[in-house]
Amino acid sequence: MAEVKIIDAEKSHCVAVALQIRHTDRDEVAASCGLEPMEALLSSLDRSTHCWAAMEGSEPVAIFGVGAVSLMSDEGAPWMLAVEGVERLSRHLVTLGRAYVPEMLNLHPRLANHVDARNAASIRWLSRLGFTIDPPAPFGLAGLPFHRFTMEAPRV
Repeated sequence: MAEVKIIDAEKSHCVAVALQIRHTDRDEVAASCGLEPMEALLSSLDRSTHCWAAMEGSEPVAIFGVGAVSLMSDEGAPWMLAVEGVERLSRHLVTLGRAYVPEMLNLHPRLANHVDARNAASIRWLSRLGFTIDPPAPFGLAGLPFHRFTMEAPRV
């Protein structure tokens, strides 16, 4: 297994991830906003304040980032979409994620988004990163159960 490293995401990474996206991520994007994976990735890349690609060798295995919820809020929406088989790298992604969550919190002192209740691997990953996972509630275009997940920067 090659080392996993994080680099700034580019449009070419979006193409590679969209072509091999996890079925759970494809279903989540469709249920939440109705977009195709490529549209969702490119839109997220454009709307994020920061966006990274997790690379295994020369191949992107996940793209993640954070974007401002609105100009009037200090809240950011973290997100990640990954390729099939990325679970084999979960230990690496938790370690790397723990390094990038504080950077996201520096940009946006409150992080919040939604994860499809059917996406057990992502829910476990978010829990391991320290996010609070709310009970499922209807969300998105399909009104399917999603968990809201949140985290706040420590107050000093």
